[in-house]
Amino acid sequence: MAKLSAHGEELARINGLMVRYSVRSDGHILQNTGAGWKLCTKLKDRSILACRECAAGMLARQYRLAEERPAREAYKIALHGVAALKYRWEIDSRLGAPAYIDGNERAADWSSTYKYADRAPMPTAEEWDRLDRLYWAMKRESAKLAQPA
Repeated sequence: MAKLSAHGEELARINGLMVRYSVRSDGHILQNTGAGWKLCTKLKDRSILACRECAAGMLARQYRLAEERPAREAYKIALHGVAALKYRWEIDSRLGAPAYIDGNERAADWSSTYKYADRAPMPTAEEWDRLDRLYWAMKRESAKLAQPA
């Protein structure tokens, strides 16, 4: 387990769907998937200039991705609003279920596995329905972008 403070100043924090990255001033890039910060990679050139360039590049990629894939960005924002980082994968995996399962059934299914106090608050049926719509919009967007022009 890595300590953020042990790796200098934070230059950038990048939030993905299921992971969070922190670019540090000492040339380390740390990642957090919900189980704490771990070393992801080290930059070869650890000068502060190289670290800032790396941080700027990662932020530029995040902004470009948000512009190019608005449905993915909407899904990411909604998912981040509903669940803590370490539980996002569980929600995402349940959203791939057949379309006949509505929000109430999904909320009931979730509540049966949602036994631990640190998992509160539980997504409501409306939140499940909204996430489901955004999830499938993101999938359609990905399929459209994957088709050759």
